[in-house]
Amino acid sequence: MRRMFLWVIIALLGGVGLVALIESDPGYVLLSYENFTLETSIWVGLFLLLLLNFAVYGLLRLLRRLMASRGYLSLWLGDRRLARGRRLTGFGLINYMEGNWARASRELVRAAEDSDSPAVNYLLAARASRANGENDKAERYLAAAERIDAKATKAVGISRAELLLDSGQTAAAAQVLEGLRLAYPKDTRILGMLVRALHVLGDWQKLQPLMAEVRKFELFDEPQRQVLDLATCTGLLQDADSDVAALEQVWNGCSESVRADAGFVAAYCDRAMTAGATVSIEKLLRRTLKQQWNAELVRLYGVILPGKDAGKRLAVAEGWLKKHPNDADLLLCLGRLALSNKLWGQAREYFEKAQGSRPTAEGNAELARLLFSLGMREKSAQEYRNGLLRHYSLPDLPQPSAGQT
Repeated sequence: MRRMFLWVIIALLGGVGLVALIESDPGYVLLSYENFTLETSIWVGLFLLLLLNFAVYGLLRLLRRLMASRGYLSLWLGDRRLARGRRLTGFGLINYMEGNWARASRELVRAAEDSDSPAVNYLLAARASRANGENDKAERYLAAAERIDAKATKAVGISRAELLLDSGQTAAAAQVLEGLRLAYPKDTRILGMLVRALHVLGDWQKLQPLMAEVRKFELFDEPQRQVLDLATCTGLLQDADSDVAALEQVWNGCSESVRADAGFVAAYCDRAMTAGATVSIEKLLRRTLKQQWNAELVRLYGVILPGKDAGKRLAVAEGWLKKHPNDADLLLCLGRLALSNKLWGQAREYFEKAQGSRPTAEGNAELARLLFSLGMREKSAQEYRNGLLRHYSLPDLPQPSAGQT
C-alpha cells in the first residue's frame, strides 16, 4: 500500500514538472507540404508522433493477424470436411454391417471425397454394390480406388477376383488371380482363391504345381487338401494320353495319400491295363489289396489279361479266401482267373458260388457264357434271362403261361 502511494506521489510530481516545462518553453514545430502547413508546439508534435507510432504498430499487427487467419480458415474448413467425411463413412459402415447394401454404398461414395482414405471407401462401396447385385457399379468403384491410390492395387485385385467369382466368371477371375500371384507370390489368400478357381475350371495342369504350396502353407484343413489332391490327380489321369509312360508320369507326380486311395488306384489300373501295363498293375493291385480290401480292385485283379503268371495270380487270389470266404466279388474274380488258366469246371464252381452269395447281372453273364461254351444251352439261356432281369429291374407284371398265345 505504501509503495503504491509512493508511485502516485512520483507520478503527480512528474506531471507537475512536465506541465511546468511545457509552459516555460513550448517549442515550435512547422510541417509544410505543397499548400498544406501544420504549426504546433514541440510537445504536441511529440504526442502526435507517439500516436502515429502506436497506429502503425496496431496496423501491422492487424495485417499479420489477417494473413494468419487464412491458414486458420483453411484448417478450420479442412477439419469440417474431414469431420463430415468421417461421419458419413461411419454411417456407411453401420449400414454395411447391417446389410443395407444400397445405402451403405451410397454413403461410402459420398464420404470418399472428404475421407482420410478414399480408396478404402471405394473398396467397401464396391463390396456393398457386389452384395446388392450391382456388378457394374462395383467395378466402377474398384477402378476409382485403383486410380486414387496405387497402393490399393492388391486389395482392388482381390476384390475384383471375388466379384468375378460371384458372377460366375471363373476363368476371368483365375486370370486376375494369376497376375496377382506373380506380384505377390507369398500371399496365401491369393493362392487359396486361385486354387479354388482352378479346381472349378478343372485346370489340373495349372493346379498340380500349386498343391505343393498348399501343403507347405497348410491351406485349408487336411480333409479339404486330400479332396483337392485327389481331384487334381484324377483329372490329370483322365486327361493323360493312353500310353504307359504318360500314365506313370501322372502316378509319380501324385502324393502318397492319393496313391493310397483305393478309388484312384482302381482308376489308374483300369487305364494302365488298357495301355498294356499288366505286370506292374498286378503288383500294385496285390499290394493295395493287402493294405485295404476293395471290391473294384478285386474285380480288376480278375480281368487282368492272361499271361504266363496266370497260375500265380489264381493262387494269390485263392489265398484271400481265408479272410473273405463268401465274398461275391472275390468269387467272381476267382472264376475269371480260373478261366484264364483254362480250368472250366473250377471256373463254373466259383461263378455259381458267387451267384449264391450275391446274385449280380455280371455274374449271370459270366456263368451263362461259360455254360454256353460247355454246350449247356438251356442253362445258359436261363442265366442270360436272369441277368437281363436283374440288370433292367423289370416291373412285376402278369405273364402268359407256356403254350398260351
